[in-house]
Amino acid sequence: MSLADAHAFAFSLASTLMVSIVTHPININIRHSPALGRTPRRFL
Repeated sequence: MSLADAHAFAFSLASTLMVSIVTHPININIRHSPALGRTPRRFL
Protein backbone atom coordinates (compact mmCIF):
# COMPACT_ATOMS: atom_id res chain seq x y z
CA MET A 1 0.00 0.00 0.00
CA SER A 2 1.49 3.28 -1.05
CA LEU A 3 1.59 6.42 1.03
CA ALA A 4 -1.16 8.01 -1.07
CA ASP A 5 -3.43 5.01 -0.51
CA ALA A 6 -2.79 5.13 3.22
CA HIS A 7 -3.52 8.86 3.30
CA ALA A 8 -6.78 8.44 1.36
CA PHE A 9 -7.86 5.60 3.65
CA ALA A 10 -7.07 7.58 6.80
CA PHE A 11 -8.87 10.65 5.45
CA SER A 12 -12.02 8.71 4.56
CA LEU A 13 -11.97 6.99 7.95
CA ALA A 14 -11.58 10.30 9.79
CA SER A 15 -14.34 12.00 7.78
CA THR A 16 -16.71 9.09 8.38
CA LEU A 17 -15.99 9.22 12.10
CA MET A 18 -16.48 13.01 12.20
CA VAL A 19 -19.81 12.79 10.36
CA SER A 20 -21.07 10.11 12.75
CA ILE A 21 -20.03 12.21 15.77
CA VAL A 22 -21.75 15.31 14.37
CA THR A 23 -24.99 13.56 13.40
CA HIS A 24 -25.33 11.45 16.57
CA PRO A 25 -26.70 14.24 18.86
CA ILE A 26 -29.05 15.34 16.06
CA ASN A 27 -30.49 11.83 15.82
CA ILE A 28 -31.00 11.76 19.60
CA ASN A 29 -32.83 15.11 19.49
CA ILE A 30 -35.09 13.94 16.65
CA ARG A 31 -35.84 10.67 18.44
CA HIS A 32 -36.80 12.43 21.69
CA SER A 33 -38.59 15.38 20.09
CA PRO A 34 -42.13 14.34 21.23
CA ALA A 35 -40.91 14.63 24.84
CA LEU A 36 -39.53 18.15 24.42
CA GLY A 37 -42.78 19.75 25.60
CA ARG A 38 -42.62 18.09 29.03
CA THR A 39 -38.83 18.01 29.40
CA PRO A 40 -37.21 20.82 31.44
CA ARG A 41 -34.81 22.92 29.37
CA ARG A 42 -31.85 22.23 31.68
CA PHE A 43 -31.89 18.55 30.70
CA LEU A 44 -31.57 19.17 26.96
